[in-house]
Amino acid sequence: MRYLLSMVVVLFGLVACTEPTTQLPDNMTSYSYKTADGEDIISYGCVNGVTAADTQKRSVSAHKYFEVRTKATVDGVVKTVERNPNVSQSQIDAQIKRDVEATLEGMFDRYQCVLLDIRDA
Repeated sequence: MRYLLSMVVVLFGLVACTEPTTQLPDNMTSYSYKTADGEDIISYGCVNGVTAADTQKRSVSAHKYFEVRTKATVDGVVKTVERNPNVSQSQIDAQIKRDVEATLEGMFDRYQCVLLDIRDA
């Protein structure tokens, strides 16, 4: 299960980081949080709100949203494999890619935050 979670996290990183970002725009602030299992640190860039507290609150919500959606992606892949043991790797990859893109779009739409980085804690 940890392998599958790692694979999903790597795919999130690949989809999110199509271009390396070295500096955030002036209208964004970076925040980093440990994952619930404490094994990774995830960084987000969030559009600045009216106050710094507002921006940080949205970053916390974005992190929670990202963790819930990542777990849902892993659970969905496991269910797919359980229902159809002959599912191809390309079908699994397509399912993960759809979920990743929906998660990243949803995170920005809801919280005005983007995924910047996922690294070992």
